[in-house]
Amino acid sequence: MAVAVERPRIFDSIESAHQHAISGFGANGFTHQMTLMKNPETFSLVLEHLMQIPLLTFRGHTSPFAHSQILSSDQSAREAPPTRSDKQYLQPNDAFSSTQLHTKIRHLLSQDVQKLTFTKFLSKLHVLIAVIFAAMFQALRSGKPPEFPQLGAAVELLSLWEKHFKANLPQHLSTDLSAWQAWVIAESCRRTVLVLPWISGVIEYFQTGCCSYRPFVESLPFDARTGLWEAATEDEWNAALECHTGPGPGEPDNESSLVSWCEFIEDGGASPRPRFDGMLQRLFLVAYYGVESQLPPNQQSSFHPKFRSSVR
Repeated sequence: MAVAVERPRIFDSIESAHQHAISGFGANGFTHQMTLMKNPETFSLVLEHLMQIPLLTFRGHTSPFAHSQILSSDQSAREAPPTRSDKQYLQPNDAFSSTQLHTKIRHLLSQDVQKLTFTKFLSKLHVLIAVIFAAMFQALRSGKPPEFPQLGAAVELLSLWEKHFKANLPQHLSTDLSAWQAWVIAESCRRTVLVLPWISGVIEYFQTGCCSYRPFVESLPFDARTGLWEAATEDEWNAALECHTGPGPGEPDNESSLVSWCEFIEDGGASPRPRFDGMLQRLFLVAYYGVESQLPPNQQSSFHPKFRSSVR
């Protein structure tokens, strides 16, 4: 007798996929089959944010996941300064040629990461992530398969480097570092842990048109305090730090500055939080709320997260 196979359920948002996963989690793990997400509108909005990552990374600027101080530790990863202003230059429609991407991946493939310091390796890891994003964005804009023949090699290298990153995360930081320098390294590690499932999801969506829900990603921590991540100098960082004297979202007191994506989302609705705003936070809101995050606050329906029973 043939056994009926449960078809994967496809949800239109992370919110509904998350609630479905919770409902099927018990003492023996997940009882549901793989949960898929598919929402072209949300995916397009997320891409608008992610498209900035290659340009920011290649210029050594802070992106949602890589800090400029980490990127500056490896000067070979940076391009020459732009001749236009950053505001003009950092446009999502700017494309990188296949030749440029080929040169970058050839350089990355030649690296012996065992000989690199952790911060230099971290810089190269984010350049690799930016190269993969750039190749996929080019293909999406052109509607053609990637002309970048090394994309497969880049994805394979990412898998190897992800293992190296997780195996070499520092347990302690040097006491010679300033508070800002230590925070930048620690927060860069936290955000690298976050970006790895993001790029995996984008690759999957790019290849199949769907993205698997990844359980427990919503529990990963980051520092949501406005201004700290995007501070370019230690003085700017200290000034931003002084603006945050109360607890953050989900914090019972001032002892911890870290929150999870889930705690951040539960602290409000689809609108940016004035005290906890930034590039990464807005990306999270777009990914979770989709089109609603683009509406004026008085037109948003989810001041607090609600289960959207939109299952196909």
